[in-house]
Amino acid sequence: MTSLALTEVAPVETDVYFVELEWSSDGQSVLATRVDRTAADEQLAIADISLAGGSVDVIVQNGIAPAIDDNDLYYLTVDDEGARRSIGVVHESGETSSVTVGGAPADLDHLLAGTESGSLRVTVLDIEAGSGLTVGEPADAHGNHEAESTWWDVVIGDGSTSATPTTLEPIITYDASSSGDAIVYATQEGLSIARDERTDLIASRAIRFVAG
Repeated sequence: MTSLALTEVAPVETDVYFVELEWSSDGQSVLATRVDRTAADEQLAIADISLAGGSVDVIVQNGIAPAIDDNDLYYLTVDDEGARRSIGVVHESGETSSVTVGGAPADLDHLLAGTESGSLRVTVLDIEAGSGLTVGEPADAHGNHEAESTWWDVVIGDGSTSATPTTLEPIITYDASSSGDAIVYATQEGLSIARDERTDLIASRAIRFVAG
């Protein structure tokens, strides 16, 4: 078996973690959720990690789950209570904006770039089943996963935004990634892939993360 050689890009910091990695548009850096637990209150931010020099630059405070569409950066905003109720946008021009999902601000979880320019996919937690679960200190930069969520399609146009739930059945989701037009995600049941419907690939309650 060929051994895998790993290269350390950024120096290790005690009690600082990088999760939810996303390639930058030019492939010269990696965006990530930076979880800082060096103080009593956990700090969450979007960081840009240079592959050439290993520098780590925080570019968005109180944000998680970076997703790149063209040259625009999307992420989930984190409020003072640890909930994520809007999608933040840093446009290529440097301007910023935000997008809400649903008629009232919903509690959001995983964010992925869609298959078309200006499209996103995001999970919305079941309000009745998970009401209040994400209020307070976030757990592992994701909030409490022990509530079912539904995938929504979000399309951002010129001056207008549409958000509609998909037909995929609600399920507890731990992590997700895109693969072409499919969503690959770790659920409470194991590893699944979904387009118009979900197909369960591996039954395991030990799977927590996926990478695309």
